[in-house]
Amino acid sequence: MKSLYKKYKETIMNWRERNSSKYNEYCRLYQLKHKWEKICKEYTLIENYEEALADNFRGWVIHHKRGITKSRAQLIEEGLYYDRPASELRFMRRAAHNRLHAEIRKYFKKLK
Repeated sequence: MKSLYKKYKETIMNWRERNSSKYNEYCRLYQLKHKWEKICKEYTLIENYEEALADNFRGWVIHHKRGITKSRAQLIEEGLYYDRPASELRFMRRAAHNRLHAEIRKYFKKLK
């Protein structure tokens, strides 16, 4: 019985070594798609989807076009964050997204 268990354990460990990166990538994409479906049911129609897909969505985020003047909390409070049409969203590179919001914060600080 022990030898059978040992063989089974070795088989599982070998499979994990060979497939761990594929499995981890699958889990990552599954989680992202589940998150995106909350934001937009038709996320494949979001602007720049094909470019993000080509990069396997690494370094890409979904940006609400209304998010230029409102924070995430404000959008959620007003019911404008989840279940949005694809036309109100776009995929952006994370660095460009961060720069955009940094510029917006600077602009609003100047207004105060």
